[in-house]
Amino acid sequence: MKIGIIIIFSNNAARINVEMISKSLKPSGDLVLCLVDNQSKDRTLEKLKEIREKLINVEIVEIKKQSSLESAKRAGARFMYNNYDLRHIGFIDANCVKSNNINEVIELVCNSKNAIIELKKELKQQPTRYTLFKSIFSVLDFLKYNDSKKSNDNTCLSST
Repeated sequence: MKIGIIIIFSNNAARINVEMISKSLKPSGDLVLCLVDNQSKDRTLEKLKEIREKLINVEIVEIKKQSSLESAKRAGARFMYNNYDLRHIGFIDANCVKSNNINEVIELVCNSKNAIIELKKELKQQPTRYTLFKSIFSVLDFLKYNDSKKSNDNTCLSST
């Protein structure tokens, strides 16, 4: 089952380590990343393009006019829905991740694919009918929930 992850960036160039992210995102047929640049004024878009050049499972959506987190998430979701047959789509707001831990969160996502699929199965059993946009889940909330089941140590996740 394919999983799509939308990561929304806005002026995060100083926190993006291209080499480390490229190593974390080994080409995988079941994980697609959509990196959304929400009109960054620094070198964020350039760094995202460097990542895209190194990996086949990464796409970039550039938003030319600053928009809300919800609008950026929807832009990424529309792109993913129109270009891939994905069963699960999650999102991460890079600004909600503690400083310098974007790379660790991406690595956690790559290592948690099976747990994400299990969570989505649980959600589908709930009586609420989810539309495309309502079915997008917060990866940070999922990782916190999943980690709290294992231990009480959420060292790389923020409290927001």
